[in-house]
Amino acid sequence: MAALRKVIMFTIRQISNHLEIAFWAFIIRLLSESKFLRRLLPSLYHLFYKEAMIHVARRALLYALSGFCVGLIVGVIFYS
Repeated sequence: MAALRKVIMFTIRQISNHLEIAFWAFIIRLLSESKFLRRLLPSLYHLFYKEAMIHVARRALLYALSGFCVGLIVGVIFYS
């Protein structure tokens, strides 16, 4: 049973490796042939990266303000 499981896992790993290599070969060929895609991809990357950074900054600001408010409330409760 364990040997069969090893064979199945090895086969799945081989299939996934072949699919990944085929995918990247296709993408590399597309990028080398298309000027439009070479211009589009960096723009999309920077757009999503910028949006992600804005989201992280907003979340950090929210956590900071929440901590400040909790600290303020605890201070008022304990020191009043």
